[in-house]
Amino acid sequence: MIEQALLAYFHYVAIFVTAAALAAEFVLYRPPMSAQVAVVLPKIDLAYGMASILAVGTGFARALWYEKGWDFYKHSWLFWLKVSLVATWGILSILPTIHFLRVARIVPAGGQISIEPSLAKRIRGLLWAQVLIVPWVPLVAVLMSRAFG
Repeated sequence: MIEQALLAYFHYVAIFVTAAALAAEFVLYRPPMSAQVAVVLPKIDLAYGMASILAVGTGFARALWYEKGWDFYKHSWLFWLKVSLVATWGILSILPTIHFLRVARIVPAGGQISIEPSLAKRIRGLLWAQVLIVPWVPLVAVLMSRAFG
């Protein structure tokens, strides 16, 4: 019983850290950037990625071995919608991650970093798309856990 409670706890904490890191990226990524922001963005993104992996891992562990069991989830279209939303969210995060790492490598000492406006707009768009997915995941999870769909 304590294992199930701890797994749920780590799942929720991972979700909160993921959302907080995404919010931080969204707020901080505003070109032109200072060297300090360019250096910190990959660190925030690392926390974002690690927390996301923990959230997905603990989520699948809960679905497979606890809660209602895999037989309940594997037949739920809402479960697969949730998985699709999370997968889309993850795919949308790939280009910003690559961009943050590249920018951090070219940081001038104490200066501003100039990013081409079209690229900055694209990265902001990808971050915004991730932000828009966030509220749908818990809604689908709640509906799913209440045996809708």
